Amino acid sequence: MKKRRLLLVAAFLISVLAACTEADDTKDKTEEAKETPVEVTEAKEDSLTVVRTAYARAEANRLTPVSLESPGELESIDVKEGTVVKKDDVIATIKTPVGNQTIRASKAGTIVNLQAETGDMVSGEDPLAMLADLDKMKLTFTISAALHSKLKVDDELDVELSDKAYKAKVTHVASMPNDTGLFPVEVTVKTEDKDILIGTVAKVNIPVTKVKKAIIIPTEAIVDEGDASYIFIVRDHHAEKLEVEVLESQSSQSAIKGDVQAADEIVTSGMQGLEDGDKIKVVGVEG
Repeated sequence: MKKRRLLLVAAFLISVLAACTEADDTKDKTEEAKETPVEVTEAKEDSLTVVRTAYARAEANRLTPVSLESPGELESIDVKEGTVVKKDDVIATIKTPVGNQTIRASKAGTIVNLQAETGDMVSGEDPLAMLADLDKMKLTFTISAALHSKLKVDDELDVELSDKAYKAKVTHVASMPNDTGLFPVEVTVKTEDKDILIGTVAKVNIPVTKVKKAIIIPTEAIVDEGDASYIFIVRDHHAEKLEVEVLESQSSQSAIKGDVQAADEIVTSGMQGLEDGDKIKVVGVEG
């Protein structure tokens, strides 16, 4: 009888311990379930730069006329539009009253603006063609007065030309506006691709610094509530809600001012429903 009572007591204790363990597990799971998954990134101290775009047409950096010594009949042409020639290469032969005249390239370049054909009568008044220096392309575009102070000679700009990226150097910034009130700017681009045609439209990217030395964060991290803007910072596995002043905002990045330091972890995803002091779990870190 006594042994049976001991067995009953032991069974009771085991059931109580199991219930406690299950309760603890449930409590742990509940606490874990309260953690809000978020993605974060580090705040950075930097300047906020935006890019303004201008469009230009590609021109030969230098054009040299192919001149004739005397008029005559075009007996033969040894080149065509786009032919790349070296210095002293034969371009054409002209039959003149004083004999045949051989026209040679005065320098290396690419033949452009070739209009005449074999058998045509040509004069010495107009060049037979032009020799274009296409190792460098010249791009001319205009900018507003607001951008005029942002560019100076020898600045380097990013250019997109024929679906390829190039670096361009500013060679001239006009000090006076043209008839439209805009300022002409010239840049040169070194191109190895001789297939780029004169007249091709180029996209010129002009960086403009909007804010110097500020905390830069992704714009998506900013939560607007009425007239105030807030962000969430990770503090000891919890979210701290901070009000900030937005100095400048762009589509991808914003410059802010507030109680935020470089390298602070800023919540960029998972802010919906997040409150100050909520426990969070970092599930992703952005660049």
